[in-house]
Amino acid sequence: METRKEKAVLPIAESWGNKEACLCIHGFGAAPGMYLPLQESIRSAGYDLYAPLLTGHGTKPADMRDVTAEQWQQDCREALEPLLDRYEKLHLIGSSMGGALCTYLAASYGGTGKIGKMLLMVPGYRLRNKGFYKLDYEKCRNTAFPLLLADSIPPELEDCTFLYDCMYLRSIGQLLRLGKLCERLIPQVSSPVWLLYAAEDAVVDPQCCRDAAETFSDLRECHAYGKSSHNLLLSSERVDVLLRIEAFLRA
Repeated sequence: METRKEKAVLPIAESWGNKEACLCIHGFGAAPGMYLPLQESIRSAGYDLYAPLLTGHGTKPADMRDVTAEQWQQDCREALEPLLDRYEKLHLIGSSMGGALCTYLAASYGGTGKIGKMLLMVPGYRLRNKGFYKLDYEKCRNTAFPLLLADSIPPELEDCTFLYDCMYLRSIGQLLRLGKLCERLIPQVSSPVWLLYAAEDAVVDPQCCRDAAETFSDLRECHAYGKSSHNLLLSSERVDVLLRIEAFLRA
């Protein structure tokens, strides 16, 4: 039998016979297990739950070195398309890079009439460290860079949390490309959007979240956390984050 830690890096596909589902996309260097703590809330709100493992994740950083932004987009398309015929509505939840990818999905599949509401947590359209935008990523492709992790992972979440502690710079270059591609699609999103971000985020530029809030055509909520780290689900304000996620699910 799989342990909960092993489940943290496996795709999630939980069908409870509902007519609608939530598709949850994890962040850069993370894994689907970050959404396991939301499983009961999603089920009780009347949705099935799916969360794919993106290429290059859940193993070791070297496995991501040759992965492109387009591959992550393809991963999300392959996760979403089989669900279009099975469900009346698909609701999107994404954190960091996953939030950017949800924006891509909402813009790309909004015309199907199947995309419902969208919850974005610190969507990774731009990075705060502007030094990343000056690098030649092919020349430094084999250079590893330490990632900023949560100050501490709550004990009750340790078994469902998987995070890389470093990343090759070429992968970060692809993350930048993806963020730029997805941010350009914001005006094409018609879904109602709930946006949560960290005002002092050291990873994602908080300004891109504020800019997105001004651009989405149907923004239902935008809330900035003043004490939280980048990963809102692991932050000191996670109780309030979970309450707002619950409100999103019930809306």
